[in-house]
Amino acid sequence: MTQIVPPKTRLDQAVELVNQLSLEEIKQLFQRAPILNHQSTYVYLEARPHRWRKQLYLKGRNITVGQLIYSMRANNLSVEDVAYELDLPIEQVKEAQQYYQLSKSLIEHEADEEKQFLIQEGIPLEPQNLS
Repeated sequence: MTQIVPPKTRLDQAVELVNQLSLEEIKQLFQRAPILNHQSTYVYLEARPHRWRKQLYLKGRNITVGQLIYSMRANNLSVEDVAYELDLPIEQVKEAQQYYQLSKSLIEHEADEEKQFLIQEGIPLEPQNLS
């Protein structure tokens, strides 16, 4: 009697594919995975292609979540204040805050990378003394 072998499930196929990948290829997949997952999770945030930046941007603006949060801190702005100043929906600012809490280590890591790049390029990080 011939035994019927069920077709491979998607999970089986995925496991076979992962087993064929190198460790570096697997790391690259996991680095991109959060961006792929966020596309359907957030209403006011979006992923954008960038050479090294992985954090999300505010939809309709050329500003990252990190830039928004750091600006709020530097200027001591509340959610309502920054929403008013930048003409953003309050919900967008709150969603950015939630994303920041979930992705804090990524955003801080990217800020450190950017700072190191600017230092290497000789770009001053602080304003020059005007007196």
